Amino acid sequence: MPELPEVECVRLSLSQSLAGKVLLACHIHHPKVFLAASPLKKGVFPLSVECLERHGKYLIMRLERGYRLVVHFRMTGCFYYREKNEACAAHTHIEFPLDTGNILCFRDPRRFGRIWLIGEKEASPLEGLGPDALDIPEKVFISSLLQRNRRIKPLLLDQTVIAGMGNIYADESLFRARIHPETQSSLLKKKKLSALWKHSQEVLHEAIDRGGSSISDFVSPGGVIGTYQEEHGVYGREGLPCSCCGAIIQRIVVGQRGTHFCPRCQKPVH
Repeated sequence: MPELPEVECVRLSLSQSLAGKVLLACHIHHPKVFLAASPLKKGVFPLSVECLERHGKYLIMRLERGYRLVVHFRMTGCFYYREKNEACAAHTHIEFPLDTGNILCFRDPRRFGRIWLIGEKEASPLEGLGPDALDIPEKVFISSLLQRNRRIKPLLLDQTVIAGMGNIYADESLFRARIHPETQSSLLKKKKLSALWKHSQEVLHEAIDRGGSSISDFVSPGGVIGTYQEEHGVYGREGLPCSCCGAIIQRIVVGQRGTHFCPRCQKPVH
């Protein structure tokens, strides 16, 4: 699933190629993916793209007249461009013809991704999300974790607490901060949580700089494959030696999520 860094890479790519362009229409091949049929009946398109934003794992296209396209890629959703004379790729569910002559397409083999067309005063799926993981101030980060007595890994993944952190970057941040993923948040001292905030910021920024983690099929709309998976310290490295201490990386299930950690660097706190 694309996490914050991957969605930010999509935003950066589309900001260069799509901002200022006009979405002439919306062709829906799989209605389940597009969650706003009523505005389409009113002839809302064409709509120009004013800018692209992101909050957590959601991509937001701000359109003219106060409209927004809000995108959640879920497991396998992605955007790509095609020319008019090119056949669309398999599993393409939505197409937006552009005033430039080419077509912006949304492809999703698993069909879990969602796109909402939202009017200026309509409810948004962004409501209820916590602060963005890339923007959250250190003090807010620490207080948000301290006031909840939960295991730290599931807490980091709770999008109502901090938006954008996913399995990969939670594991990597906890590894760098030397925190066991099953540690109760209330047992962590402020100094340790400060280190976790610092390392989470480092991990997210580094991942964005490397184009994200292309572990299965993530690729940016411009066709760029991420390389941050080459820098993973623990995620996906079960059975391999820790680069810091040589202990064997382990995989356990925490909160129904596969979790990777170093048993020597990340000792439990009781």
